[in-house]
Amino acid sequence: MEQRVYARHGDLVIKTAKVSVVGKKQKQIVLREGEFTGHAHRLTASDGASVIFADDKDTFEVVGGNALLTHEEHQPITFVPGVYTIIMERERDPFTESIRTVVD
Repeated sequence: MEQRVYARHGDLVIKTAKVSVVGKKQKQIVLREGEFTGHAHRLTASDGASVIFADDKDTFEVVGGNALLTHEEHQPITFVPGVYTIIMERERDPFTESIRTVVD
C-alpha cells in the first residue's frame, strides 16, 4: 500500500497526489496568499531542486531535492520530491448550515 503524506500548514492541507504536473520549474512559488494578513505560504526549493506549480493552482511538484514551505505564522515543513495537492480548509457553520473556506 502506498503511503500518503498529509501536512497541515495553517488553512492548507497538503497530501500526495497521483497526477502529472506540467509547468515551468522555479526556485520559489507562493502556494496561497493570506486574504487578511498578506502573509504567504511560500515553497522554496533547496540547492539543485525545483518546484513546479500546476496551472490548476491546486497541485505542485518538487523535483531534484527537497523544498521548504514557510509562512510567517507557522512552523516550516519540508517536502521531499513528489507531487502534492493542496486542499483549502473548510468549516461548517452550525447556525446557518453553510460550509465556507477558512481564510487567514
